[in-house]
Amino acid sequence: MRARWLHAHFLLHGTVDFVTFLALPRTITAAQSAPFGVLIHELLELQGRKATFRDTVRRNELALHALSLLCDLSAPSAAGMALLAHADRLTPVLTFIRAHLGEPLTIDILAKAARLSRSRLHALFHSHLDLPPLSYVKRLRIAQASRMLLLSDASVKEIAEQCGFANPYHFSREFKAGKGQPPLHYRRQQRNLQV
Repeated sequence: MRARWLHAHFLLHGTVDFVTFLALPRTITAAQSAPFGVLIHELLELQGRKATFRDTVRRNELALHALSLLCDLSAPSAAGMALLAHADRLTPVLTFIRAHLGEPLTIDILAKAARLSRSRLHALFHSHLDLPPLSYVKRLRIAQASRMLLLSDASVKEIAEQCGFANPYHFSREFKAGKGQPPLHYRRQQRNLQV
């Protein structure tokens, strides 16, 4: 039997992945998974047709319903709530990072975008995201690369360029360090996931 899965990407303030705010359960029961199956089935039906405006609206409605179901199954995470309390201060730099993810980013560039000193930027990231700014950038790049590996047929070289890695070798090394396997192995494994 093949597993069906739903890949959605929800951003708060256009920068912070919404899942950051949730402590997601490791497993769910068959009854809890049933509504997700209905959503996935309808999304697959929409996928096979020429997209109309109504279909686009319905797709977004189904995605928001999936997010609502995730919220019902999850508790708020402490780190996410702390981040939310200070999101207004972090939003400008997080927006800048997302907009320039494929470009070389240094701590000086980020500090300038945030209108903060380097030390204040580090302190802000450590206190609210629990990691340094450039580690956050790397995490976003790996996440973007993961999505591209799953949702496109782009080559490793193309993904490396679009996600801001110096070259395909740098990308492969960082991806393996972050995900535990090389990019193409990850793509094959995720696309052929069997239950």
